[in-house]
Amino acid sequence: MGEARGAPGDPGRLVAWIGDPAAVGCARAVVARFDGGTRPRRAAAARLDLALALASTGRPDEAAGQAFQALASGRIVPSNAWRVAEIVRAVEGSGLSEAAELREAYESLVAPDSR
Repeated sequence: MGEARGAPGDPGRLVAWIGDPAAVGCARAVVARFDGGTRPRRAAAARLDLALALASTGRPDEAAGQAFQALASGRIVPSNAWRVAEIVRAVEGSGLSEAAELREAYESLVAPDSR
């Protein structure tokens, strides 16, 4: 039963990992499904999936925006930190000015007591 509830996000995550451009559309659909609903953690995780897909298809600016939204939700759990780290690396590698701010938000997630 848990598989059926979690399944909508899984295809988007899988194709994002392999860099398939179809991941963006799939991930956007998952964000639309969960955004504003009763599962805010899933919505935040879906935004991370979308950010990964965007980063893997050469859209680091949009990836940064989605990552910021996910982080601002306050619903990112520590087990999702690796996903944020992947997005941060992609945004930093692109040279975007948002990279430093995104890194700072990521570091606040992984070490909240050190700030």
